[in-house]
Amino acid sequence: MNAKRLALVYLDAVLRGYGQLFLCNSPVSGVLFFLGLALASPENAAWSLLGAGSATLGAFLGGARAEMASGLFGVNGALLGCAWIYFPEVGTSMKAGLTLLGSFMVVLILVPTLGWSVRTRSGITPFAIPALLAVGLNLIVLNGLGMVDGNLQRGWAEYRLGNYSQAREYFATDFSGAGWCSFQLGEYGRTELEFRSALELDSWNADAWEGLGWTSSATGHTEFAKACFRRMGLLSPLRSESSVSPRWRYVTTFQWASLLLALAGIAVHSRWSLLIAVVAVAGCAGFGLLTDPALLYNLVPLAIALGGHYLRIRPVTILWTAAMVLVMALVWPVGTAYFSTLGLPLLCIPFHILFIPSLLLFQFLNRRGIAAVSVPLGLAVTTPENVARWFQKAEIARLCWEGLRSDIDVAGNTIRPSVDA
Repeated sequence: MNAKRLALVYLDAVLRGYGQLFLCNSPVSGVLFFLGLALASPENAAWSLLGAGSATLGAFLGGARAEMASGLFGVNGALLGCAWIYFPEVGTSMKAGLTLLGSFMVVLILVPTLGWSVRTRSGITPFAIPALLAVGLNLIVLNGLGMVDGNLQRGWAEYRLGNYSQAREYFATDFSGAGWCSFQLGEYGRTELEFRSALELDSWNADAWEGLGWTSSATGHTEFAKACFRRMGLLSPLRSESSVSPRWRYVTTFQWASLLLALAGIAVHSRWSLLIAVVAVAGCAGFGLLTDPALLYNLVPLAIALGGHYLRIRPVTILWTAAMVLVMALVWPVGTAYFSTLGLPLLCIPFHILFIPSLLLFQFLNRRGIAAVSVPLGLAVTTPENVARWFQKAEIARLCWEGLRSDIDVAGNTIRPSVDA
């Protein structure tokens, strides 16, 4: 295999890793997801690319090229890199070093785990558990060095819940976070001082420039507000007369674009997966359960995974998927509150808490002959449409084989003449 061919194989595996962020084993979906991530946070996208690229390269050099094509190495590396968005206080060089270390750990865990799963035909995948373990290892290192401030996690958790006064107490070392809390409380004089203090520490702090822009707009200094937004290299945002937080409305502009790219990526992969994702999100939104945008990054993959990928599309699995989505949405605030007390983000822990036991449960039911709905691992990483076609063909083959067996004379080991003949 020449160098160009190797490079294309490697790039395809990296992009499939991004596709697997939403259970879409497609390089086209991966491109769309990466663009959405870059639009929402260029820095976060860069760290995810370092993680996905290094984990995939490790699998490539380690000889796990067949397993690499599934995108599982890439998605673990990408999630590992994305985790840095929760720890802005960590320096760049430390982030880079720990991302590479974590990617190496991902490879060490995934290679034997996937090999075991294929040999035993267990149908169980660790999915992003290696990434969670790598993030845990990184946090142990950072805590040992005193480089992580758990109050930042607690502060943003309180901010999302609307407890701005409490959140501001946690932002004692983060002027930008404290500035947004003061903005929400309508204390614009204090807000301006806090954002200016943040800019004195880092003149490239886009969050602080944005906050200073909204503060100036709210106090009638329109031209200065425009200058702040231009300083960010952006056009002036939407009007600020809305009761919605300018920070979240401004971010939402990008989040909507990212969401559209994500939906496009899912649609390219599978229309059924898109339908499952939209119904899950709309259902939770209809019940008023979408209180945290971060919930979507657990809820949508769970709905797609259980709704046709790892479980066959049957009434019982559709009901089970709906139940798991509802459980996740209901428990999410509790989990967020608990982890915020520890100074930790939830990441994709809720997804795995519901996903892995679901697979084990239906594997058990499958062995007992109660519900044959489990999907082989090699097939589960394709599409729900492919899964359905595969089982249809398997059923046709089974019926043909039973028809042949019924024509065999067991005593003489001969085939009886057909009635039609």
